[in-house]
Amino acid sequence: MDAEQELVERWHGWQASIEARDLAAATGYLADDYALELVQPERAVVPRDAWLALLPDYVVSGYTIEAQIVEVSGDIGLILHRARQEATVHDADRSDTFVLTDIWRRIDGTWRGVASPLHSHGRRRHAGVAVAASPDRGWAGPEHGPVCNAERGGSRYRACRSQMSRGIGRG
Repeated sequence: MDAEQELVERWHGWQASIEARDLAAATGYLADDYALELVQPERAVVPRDAWLALLPDYVVSGYTIEAQIVEVSGDIGLILHRARQEATVHDADRSDTFVLTDIWRRIDGTWRGVASPLHSHGRRRHAGVAVAASPDRGWAGPEHGPVCNAERGGSRYRACRSQMSRGIGRG
């Protein structure tokens, strides 16, 4: 099996774990520094633990891939796709059409998701997370979990992640 096929199989397993709301399985597909990155209406970063905390309440009733591009270069892989999703989070409708770029890195021989920049094409602002900006701290603490809205990798982002790991700023 070539690297692209291996990556696509890994992605399908991750998608199945999301649809099954299987926290243990989903955790196994993600690198420790994974983040969902929302592109609009404003940039926001949902760290791995906050994203995983949403999973039990993330009910996907339909997910249709409309287009997909897979690229692998060494230990980095990208899966760019446009998908239609029917879903709810905490009983709020999150159905929409999205463009996602799932970025994967091969770590110790296993593909792990490291980031998922997301852009909503339809009526929803973004998938599953209410973002309230807090520019002074670089994070927001909606009732569903904290979100870093600072530039990923920058000093404000690292400070935000550090604060969140210590429980500072949680709703």
